[in-house]
Amino acid sequence: MRNEIIEKYKKEGKIVPATYDVVFKSVMQDEKCRDFLIEIICECTKLKKNYVKKNLVIGNNEFPVKNINEKRKITDLVISVNSNIINLEMNNYYYIGLIERNDIYLNSLRSLKVGQEYENLNKIIQINFDNFELFDERTIIKFMIMDEERHIKETENYEKYHINLKRIKEKYYNKEVLTLFERRLLILALDNKKDLEKIAGEDIMMENVKEKIITLSEEDAMILCYDEEEHKEKVRRAVTATEKAEARKIGFAEGHAEGHAEGRAEGIKKGHKEGLEEGKQIIIKKLIDNGMSKEEISNVTGVSLENIKDI
Repeated sequence: MRNEIIEKYKKEGKIVPATYDVVFKSVMQDEKCRDFLIEIICECTKLKKNYVKKNLVIGNNEFPVKNINEKRKITDLVISVNSNIINLEMNNYYYIGLIERNDIYLNSLRSLKVGQEYENLNKIIQINFDNFELFDERTIIKFMIMDEERHIKETENYEKYHINLKRIKEKYYNKEVLTLFERRLLILALDNKKDLEKIAGEDIMMENVKEKIITLSEEDAMILCYDEEEHKEKVRRAVTATEKAEARKIGFAEGHAEGHAEGRAEGIKKGHKEGLEEGKQIIIKKLIDNGMSKEEISNVTGVSLENIKDI
């Protein structure tokens, strides 16, 4: 079975895309792909390229992976550019709590060092690569903490960016025009060698990224790990869809039963009320037949004089 999976990938020209976390972090930490990393940071944050190139430091103490056996060496991708702390996140799948999870990690980067004052805190930036459409069709969306009505920023020291990889991939397959930056981002989302080589073209920056992805994709262990994760994700989504369908069925059944019970209870309540009214009328008629005045009947029963007259 393992050999069949590997054979299928190689026969169909499939690659392990950089949306897979191991490949993504390995590409972003590779010295040969440094210009590509700088390009993304500058395009999102608008920091000057020379400034980033001069001051960029990869914060991890771990080495970029050369093969799948070194997967344990990949840690969270944190980069510093002087006072800017930049966290890169590849979000291959969306799930409830994803944004909150990334926020928790981002906030952990804001912790004060010994002797550091609040006014000297670093600027925290997170760049999210989303392999799904979470907000809208824009390539890059910037988030900051600001007043909703007047758009006054509360702080300059917190920024988040979301890059819509899914939309870029759709534009490519629909033969829509891509900007140069979109073409460069697209290389992270492609899952076959033919498209990868086509989009890289003669661009040296993209050529280095392409070679890194292909090299990692040629490893049998990498293919198997990626395929296994994809399979697990399909199972998870199928289970989630089944649970939602069952929940809808149960909700409908419970709603139907509840509605039936409520209707039954309402009917009993209405019948009880109508029964009391009918009983009152019979009593009032008997009291009238026995010669009791309307005023006296009103005092005894609590029924108004007008209603007694109607009866």
